[in-house]
Amino acid sequence: MTTLLFTRPKDRVKESMEMAEEMGFEAICFQSVEVVHGEREHIEDIATFVANGSVDITVFASATAVTECFDILGNEMSEMFQRTDIVAIGPGTKKELEGLGLRARVPEDHSSVGLVEFLKDSVDGKYVAVMRSNKGSDVLKIGLEAAGAQVTEISVYGLVQSSCDVSEVLSRKIDAYAFTSAFSAKCFFCLLCEEIGRPKTMDILNEAFVAAIGRPTAGCLERMGIRVDLTSKKSTFKDLLTEIKIQFGV
Repeated sequence: MTTLLFTRPKDRVKESMEMAEEMGFEAICFQSVEVVHGEREHIEDIATFVANGSVDITVFASATAVTECFDILGNEMSEMFQRTDIVAIGPGTKKELEGLGLRARVPEDHSSVGLVEFLKDSVDGKYVAVMRSNKGSDVLKIGLEAAGAQVTEISVYGLVQSSCDVSEVLSRKIDAYAFTSAFSAKCFFCLLCEEIGRPKTMDILNEAFVAAIGRPTAGCLERMGIRVDLTSKKSTFKDLLTEIKIQFGV
């Protein structure tokens, strides 16, 4: 059986483990990143603008952005976001929104680049609010502003490096590593380096199969000197696992 280690935030562990195991992997979830709440005041302020119709398009850049908004706004969120055109980065984010009674459009390419391509012809002169983490790339903001939009990014939640125990990583033969964000990849790398040093960390990762959920994550790994064997064509966790499964014939 192929042993796969992947990085995921705490609120996605259960469903991610189930998905990986159903696909035939011996799965290990490593929470190299912890989610912290964003500024309540900022989220409430942008929600007020959304509610009064001042925001033409609201982009949710992750499922966690939806759940964090709901934690602060509560049941009022569904009513507050009725007067804006909602766009979700991928099907998981759309599903979270639908659970709150909110409809959302989704680009074919579930990434920041895909969102820009999806919206660029319809945002000129529009006000766009982007609900995301504090670690997202600037691709979305730059791309939408170049298309004529006024863009406000709201850090609905923050990402910080966790203090996870890396002993399981070191004690087992891991066939493949799947990194689901650039920040989680960087944090995982730093945690291993702190424990065993950079040379051994490089050896461990470069001797295994390394997969990245998209180009930004692959680029982060490559800048750290890690060879990336697979960059998923679509930026969802399920697509990433499916492509790894094909490679290993699981």
